[in-house]
This record gives sequence, structure tokens and C-alpha cells, in this order.
Amino acid sequence: FFFFPPCGGGGGGGEFEEVEDSDADEIFSIEEIIETIKDDIVEHQYLITGDLNEEIYAPNCEFRQPLQAIRGTENYKKKIGTLWEKDKSKVELLEVKRSDGTHLQATWRITGALKNFYLFGGGKLAPFVGRTTYTLDPENNRITQSSEEWESTPWG
Repeated sequence: FFFFPPCGGGGGGGEFEEVEDSDADEIFSIEEIIETIKDDIVEHQYLITGDLNEEIYAPNCEFRQPLQAIRGTENYKKKIGTLWEKDKSKVELLEVKRSDGTHLQATWRITGALKNFYLFGGGKLAPFVGRTTYTLDPENNRITQSSEEWESTPWG
């Protein structure tokens, strides 16, 4: 369900332009990262809106999903923001925990509908549980990779 056609100019795959990061030296505590992830999921519903707090992500973070990888926070925000019917979709946070020194894991449930009826049948999807594993840069705790996995398929 997170499938996007290839696009140029730093889209989902292939070539991408490196982004300068003026705040790269800022170091975040694990607690700050966890609280920001919770806020992004619960308040901003970032998994369906794309509205995430970019401060905790490396600018060229890779967002891996079962059907697509997206490079960069700006690309992620644009692509995810156009996928879901926001008024018909919701993310419920089940848990966020630290799995080891450089990984955090969030478990969540999504219910909702896709905007594009032809994308995997479009319309309303079966509620599904998934997990996102966040890989942290050991020097500043910024997220360098966000990898999703699903316990079931969203199309039933």
C-alpha cells in the first residue's frame, strides 16, 4: 500500500541530492527522541499525514516500508501526505521502547482509507498492526533509518 512510482530529482530511489544540515551537531537524548516519536505518531499522525518533526531525523534518512524505500524527510512528507484520506484514517500508538543502544521500536495500528482507489484496491483498508524500527546515529541520536514491518497486510 505504500507504493509510489519512481520519480526523478531525489524521489523515492536512485540518485538523490545530499542535504546540508546546519544543526547536525545538536545531540538529542534518547528520552527526547522517544517523546518526539510519540508526539509525531499520536498528535501529528505522521504515518498518514507525513507531518513529522524533522529535527530528530538525519536529512537523508531512509524510510523503508515493505513495498518502497523513500530517501529524505522532505520526500517522505510529500509522498505520505498524498496517500491517505486523512479524515478517514487514524494511527493508534501501542508502544514505543528502546530495543538496544542505537535502536528504538514503535508498535502501532492503522485504520483508514487510501486516496487512490486503484492503489491496492484503494478505499478503506483492513486495520493492521505494524512496527517501525528507528536506527539512531550513535554520535547525535538522530534517526538515520526508519524501517516498517507489518504483522498483517492492510488489504485484508
